[in-house]
Amino acid sequence: FKQKTAYEIRLSLVGSEMCIRDRGSQEVRAQPIVIGELVFLSGSDTLYALDKENGCLYWAFQSKARLRNAPAVDTVNKDVLYLVDWDFNVFKINALDGKLIWETKIPKEYESNTSSASPVHVGNFLLVPISTYETVLAIDPSYECCKTSGGMAALNSASGEIIWNHRVLKQAQFTEKGLITRVKKFAPSGAAVWNAPGVDIEDGRVFFGTGQSTQSPASEFSDAIISLSLETGEKLWSTQTLSGDAHNVACEIPVIKRMSCPEEDGPDFDFGASVIQSFDKKGNKALFAGQKSGWVFRLNTSTGKIDWKTKVGRGGLLGGVHFGMSTDNERLYVPISDREVGRKYDAKPEPGLYLSLIHISEPTRLRRISYAVFC
Repeated sequence: FKQKTAYEIRLSLVGSEMCIRDRGSQEVRAQPIVIGELVFLSGSDTLYALDKENGCLYWAFQSKARLRNAPAVDTVNKDVLYLVDWDFNVFKINALDGKLIWETKIPKEYESNTSSASPVHVGNFLLVPISTYETVLAIDPSYECCKTSGGMAALNSASGEIIWNHRVLKQAQFTEKGLITRVKKFAPSGAAVWNAPGVDIEDGRVFFGTGQSTQSPASEFSDAIISLSLETGEKLWSTQTLSGDAHNVACEIPVIKRMSCPEEDGPDFDFGASVIQSFDKKGNKALFAGQKSGWVFRLNTSTGKIDWKTKVGRGGLLGGVHFGMSTDNERLYVPISDREVGRKYDAKPEPGLYLSLIHISEPTRLRRISYAVFC
């Protein structure tokens, strides 16, 4: 008897009581992963392996905390998955039967540190982005905002051992006391990593974008593209595209703003979408990053120098490039979200779903196609 791989598994209908629609999952926040005839879906706190044809359950694996991201597929052994939950519990799972291979935990520096973006597996490395929801906690005037930092951790995928853990910002220090409340403030903070990292195996580089600072003064590493050594986690370069962007949710609440909003009251122009690597017509590598500001950047992979930038969308708190771009190595496909959230902007609002085509070597050749407009 030869056990079938995940590519070969084809399930028969096993009864509606086994289907995901009857399993009580209340929240699905991540893209599914498809391997052959199997679909892997992260529910509220459970990873489901489903039949692609009928949606019925093959197995389910329950995590120890909420799931907000997709699992990563082992790039060498496609019968293995890696799952990271909200509290940084990391699981290596057999994709055939859902059995646990190993489990480890990345230490949480603060309770508000969280895993939001999907992990990435390459070679012997499992890369785990580190984010934070501390920006929301600032709406409490008694909260000492803010101390957390975004980051990136690398685990040995064979053993689960932590190889390195890169903190984007240095440890936060006391800066001043807040107006009226006299509550302590701390900085630098923020620079959350909301996006899955990209990896250049040949050059041994990891690259990703960061979010805004959450307290004054704003850091030089917020709203930035950062490249690290894959082997050591050492920072190779960092390119900030917008300085002075310190913002937290208190800035959007008038009664709280005077007490908790950073002095800069920045526009909150994160890099929420993953950075992608491509090649131009001459075969040169290049990085492409889209920001919530609506700007798209091409960067040199070795130095981080901006080769060009072009404005695609108006941008905003929930605007600009909010989710991922893609490329065919000739054009860059850029989705734009210019949602209205109560702030006033100089440019005309353009709510809807758009696709912008940017020629990689000639960014001035920009064509915008409207796929849907919501009134």
